[in-house]
Amino acid sequence: MINLNLRKSSFVPYQRGSILLLALVMILVLSLVGVSAVSSTNANLKIAENQQRQFDVQLDAENIATCRIANYPNANVAVVALCGAMVAETTDIDLSSEDDQCVAQGYIVGTGSDAGNDLDCDWNETRKHDGHHSFSGSKNCQNSSYTSTWHPHLHHMSGNRELWINGDVTIEHCGGCFKDHTSEINYTGSIVNSCTKGGYSWPSVVKKNKVSVAQFNLAAGGTPATEKEYYSHVELTVTSTHEASGAKATVVKGFKFRGTASSSPEKTKCGIGVDADPKNVASDPLLPQVGQVRELYSYLLID
Repeated sequence: MINLNLRKSSFVPYQRGSILLLALVMILVLSLVGVSAVSSTNANLKIAENQQRQFDVQLDAENIATCRIANYPNANVAVVALCGAMVAETTDIDLSSEDDQCVAQGYIVGTGSDAGNDLDCDWNETRKHDGHHSFSGSKNCQNSSYTSTWHPHLHHMSGNRELWINGDVTIEHCGGCFKDHTSEINYTGSIVNSCTKGGYSWPSVVKKNKVSVAQFNLAAGGTPATEKEYYSHVELTVTSTHEASGAKATVVKGFKFRGTASSSPEKTKCGIGVDADPKNVASDPLLPQVGQVRELYSYLLID
């Protein structure tokens, strides 16, 4: 008969405190999950805040650019105040730094005219044998430059003794009776190569007045010339900056402007020489009147 002596095993695991350890592990995991969730929430809030700031500066730059184009080419105090009122309090836009650049310019076919040749004011000049020019009447008008190798005799004239010249004036000898009698010379160009002979300077009794072509035409009794009209392609750049974060947005808008010679960008800003005229272009049916603007394109630069 077999006798089995069964004993309790000495290898039974030690089980006391395992629940506490498991609870601690679970608390640690939940803590990490909570911290991660909070960090993720904060990051999302910062992303949303940055996006809002970026949206604000973009909107402000867009509003300023739209306002300036609507009031182009005016940039007076009222316009600056009007456009500046559209900027949020948290956004900084230096209105004086707005930049508009002329890209191209063309003369509109069939509009405007140069100074007319039909003048009601005659040119009453008698050429003397010694080279002097003698004038009569109270006013003489010439629609071209005037050159005298001596000096004009204006003392034979009456009234204010006026010469009106649509061009340059050259009077080489400024002495004799020219320097002794009150008179005036009005010109649209320049005084060039004058008083080069005899050691004389321009006499104080003879007024020299720089005038416009329109003033010349009115004084000459003719019909004032209509200003030439131009189509100008202009780009306007406006940069908006958020004061707190420094976020920036730059809006660039291209537009076409129909203006006169006095309201359009200067020819030199459009890459055209001072003495050259832009090429003629066909009329734009979308800009039938002077002073109108048509937006061509718009894009955003994000910093």
